[in-house]
Amino acid sequence: MPAKSISPTAKAGSRFAAPHFEGPDSLRERAGMSHIATTILATPSASVSYENSEGRRVYVNSRLIPEFNWYLIVQQAQSSAEARVLGALLLNIGVALAIAALVGAIGWVAVRNYQSNLEQMAGTDALTGCTTRRVFEAIFEQVRKNALRNDAPLSLLAIDIDHFKQINDRHGHAAGDLVLYTLTDIFRSHLRDNDTLCRWGGDEFLILLGDCTLPNAIRVADAIRAAVACHTIRPADHAIACTISVGAAEYKPGEDLRALVARADLAMYTAKRDGRDQVSKA
Repeated sequence: MPAKSISPTAKAGSRFAAPHFEGPDSLRERAGMSHIATTILATPSASVSYENSEGRRVYVNSRLIPEFNWYLIVQQAQSSAEARVLGALLLNIGVALAIAALVGAIGWVAVRNYQSNLEQMAGTDALTGCTTRRVFEAIFEQVRKNALRNDAPLSLLAIDIDHFKQINDRHGHAAGDLVLYTLTDIFRSHLRDNDTLCRWGGDEFLILLGDCTLPNAIRVADAIRAAVACHTIRPADHAIACTISVGAAEYKPGEDLRALVARADLAMYTAKRDGRDQVSKA
């Protein structure tokens, strides 16, 4: 059993009352208690501890007995078994806190990834992987501001797949989806990392070319057009040859996205009217 002692009652004046007591006359003179004596004597009751000369933790409880103006002081030394139990308890608490922190961190990462996936799904066309219209509008505003700030050119390509409805009607929508997927891969192969490819709607695509003049945009458009024209798509047991019509327009200061797209669209319809498989400039 751990050592336990009940000290002779001491008067509030801090002197032990029993005349036969052998030992220090003051709590402050008792080994290990000098720094806690004030706490004991200044309050009606206290629970404190100190380390004795053997290095063991001693717990002290004191209570004032107002009728006698004495303090009843009870001491109990911590046993080695208690120390081991306390150590194990503290270790378990530490491990539990570490696990809780780890679980919290994993949960936070999972939520962030889930949110990121949702944002990506909302901003990316499911079939082609192109930027969606809503996200493209935000990207355009940022690129436009950068172009104005740096006095840099900015161009837009409007692309439409020729006779796409006939492809769907003749070969089925699965083949049409394959055409869309394949052509967007061809488009990307001719773009830089900072260019933006958007599925604007149906079989119409927009390509935003930052720091690009109209002549350079036309060269990019013609390279894409030629690559599409010489590529054969083979769903199942038949072949599909595709062509595209492209309109190119360079951004004018003060112009919004709607006006720029309208000019590029007009140029694209000019290419269709002139025979398709062409690039026309606004």
